[in-house]
Amino acid sequence: TGNPTLDKRVRNNPDQANVTTGNADRLADFTSARNEYKYQSTVTASKAETLDYQFISKLPHITSSTTYLTTYTFNDTMAKGMTYSKDAVIAIYDSKDAADSTNVNNVDRSGAIAVWKSSDAEPKFSATYGTSGDDPTMKIEMTKAGLNELNKKYSDKYIVVYYTAKVNTNDSVVLGDKGNPNDVSLTWKRTSTNYYDILKDKCIVYSYGYDLTKKFSDDKGDATKVRFVVKNKTDNYYLVATGSNGVYQVTGKSATEADATQFSPSSAGKLVINGIEADEYAFTETHSDAGYSLLKKDITVKVTETKANITPTIANITGIQSKADTDSTANDGVANGTALNNNVTVQTIAASATVDDTKATMTKQGESDNAYVNMEVTNQKQFLLPMTGGAGSYLLIIAGVVIAGCGFIIIKKNKKRKEVQ
Repeated sequence: TGNPTLDKRVRNNPDQANVTTGNADRLADFTSARNEYKYQSTVTASKAETLDYQFISKLPHITSSTTYLTTYTFNDTMAKGMTYSKDAVIAIYDSKDAADSTNVNNVDRSGAIAVWKSSDAEPKFSATYGTSGDDPTMKIEMTKAGLNELNKKYSDKYIVVYYTAKVNTNDSVVLGDKGNPNDVSLTWKRTSTNYYDILKDKCIVYSYGYDLTKKFSDDKGDATKVRFVVKNKTDNYYLVATGSNGVYQVTGKSATEADATQFSPSSAGKLVINGIEADEYAFTETHSDAGYSLLKKDITVKVTETKANITPTIANITGIQSKADTDSTANDGVANGTALNNNVTVQTIAASATVDDTKATMTKQGESDNAYVNMEVTNQKQFLLPMTGGAGSYLLIIAGVVIAGCGFIIIKKNKKRKEVQ
């Protein structure tokens, strides 16, 4: 067609170095069976996770120099909870299907017609990144050499930009339904037009947390003596985190319980864990305060992720045409250049959770709904035989022996009576 398309997608990175699970012996089967390792508009992820991003654009039909592209630029804006790895690479395909299983690490083996890197001797694109954490942007701009190849070789082909980003391990990550959006726009222009066309799309990463209150049946226990390990039952790994005074940030995963973090509440009994992906988890209490029983069984918590149906803009339908290479000034005066609604639409289904198969309350983080799963756990006082010291224990044992002896004498006497009879 005469117009390009734009599609933004994200997934958890499935490479062996980035996947932690007790199922590592069958990693390919493990990742292929899970949605979070498939490209889509939304994904759920833990803090410290490596994410694969891509935007796919079908190039417009190019027939002659009058239809050549003079601009083809992607402007990407990342949520502040993510950090670019600055590893963008471009591939050209006959079909977009190959993009489903490709990332920056295997793009050279993806069957692409061409693979472009910013480190090439004659770069076909430039990658410019924001200079600070408060400016999480990436600009992918075709160079003169890149535009020349697009115009002469790749009419109607698919151009795919791949890159990775890391989920931060601090409070910059938004938990809950608001999510962590990643917006992209494509600005393009032909030699035959005096305006720019702009398309937009986005994808969203969702993460969650736990807000647990630890209590004791007599209100006298020391909550700081309590310890939990948390296992992701869906993906078979344990949470690793750093924190103090009952507040933790997830920093990784462990395939074994031995290397898992022992989570401990504050003195007030509060335990907050920030940055878990939506899955089924088991809380196992490994220690309690002296004189209190451990929980008899694990607490099972299941988080169902937020869902969002995202519709990108479409050229000449919901895209915009502009006199400048931004969408700030609509060009109403040019034929077919009417300013149109240029908003990506997002329809959201809220997250939910259960604790031991019972619907749980989820609370906000700032303006983001359904961020934390609320839980309350009570330890019971142990009921033990009173200890009276060494002498008391000795007397108890002697008393037991005397009683046993009396029983033996009674049995002997009964036996003799039977013999006499």
